[in-house]
Amino acid sequence: MSSINIPPEIMTDILYRLPAKSVGRFRCVSKDWLSQLSSPQFIMTHQNTLNQKHFVLVKSSLYSIPFSNHSLEVSRSPTELRLGFTIDTIWYTIHGSCNGLVLLSFYNFNLRYTRTLSVLNPTTRDLIRLPQVVYNQTSSDLFGFGYDSLTDDYKVVTIRLYNDYDTNFSAGKKFVYVYSLRTKNWTRLSDATSSDYSILIKDSLTSAVFVNGILHWFGKKLSDNLPVIVALSLTNEKFSEVSIPIFPNDVDIKYHCQLVDVGGKLGIFSNAKGTIWLMNEYGVKESWTKILLHGFDRHSMSFQPMISYDKGKFLVADHLNRLLIYDIKERRLSETGEISFDELIGSYIESLVSPKIK
Repeated sequence: MSSINIPPEIMTDILYRLPAKSVGRFRCVSKDWLSQLSSPQFIMTHQNTLNQKHFVLVKSSLYSIPFSNHSLEVSRSPTELRLGFTIDTIWYTIHGSCNGLVLLSFYNFNLRYTRTLSVLNPTTRDLIRLPQVVYNQTSSDLFGFGYDSLTDDYKVVTIRLYNDYDTNFSAGKKFVYVYSLRTKNWTRLSDATSSDYSILIKDSLTSAVFVNGILHWFGKKLSDNLPVIVALSLTNEKFSEVSIPIFPNDVDIKYHCQLVDVGGKLGIFSNAKGTIWLMNEYGVKESWTKILLHGFDRHSMSFQPMISYDKGKFLVADHLNRLLIYDIKERRLSETGEISFDELIGSYIESLVSPKIK
């Protein structure tokens, strides 16, 4: 029986469409396949072709579950990530995701004030622990994670705030640190413009939204005390500001609004009104447009839900563990199938990107 020879370009096209775990196994076929399937070009094309989104949830451990084009794939059992930790001693938080990598912190209750930052690919289980930045009981930490296309590097940002009596904004002293996955070092920024802004502290672990190569937090400009979006470019590591739309008087940014990534565009989700404000042209105030999410007024959203966007649909997880999906095109809100979880803590797209940059 003669063997079938498949042209290389067709074989590569098939591999682009396979799940990342399958591609990882095929790297063992030969040295040529290992080289091809590990190349940056293949990894990026595979990611853009497959682009399967998953959510990370907490039960007795960390689990992931796929998000299809219509709903959470509740017919499939969640996949345990198996990182070697137990919820009994660890409190997990995800501070952002980019190209299939997530910035994960875990707090060990048996060791006071010990918080470890790691960058994880939940698909391949590749994980690196970052060198410890000493945690201080009198400070609050803000985090951000994203990709610097100029240097082909992933960067972690920690903003350490030493608070004054204002519990909402960081008007006190702050230090900004950047960790490079490529150089494997922390550096402290000396950008003077960072002192021009205070940053809104929504909770003790406020995280940034990464859009357009820039990290974003809600904040205020100290010169006039007006609310803005504080922006930090990962390319030049400089601070700037993005103007926000004018909200109704009964909308409070701290309690009602959160920044979101809407298909690569900067957005603001308001749970008080069930609306999305979308910046169609980055940096242009006049490009903010308002999208009404029909049906959200029937649900109590007087808190910060977890919200994620994927291919024209928003998924919202509330404090009652309800999962709501809103289809923008059809203007329809629906509840997806029930799934037992303690908390949804983040999302990522399936990819082969490794945090172990050489």
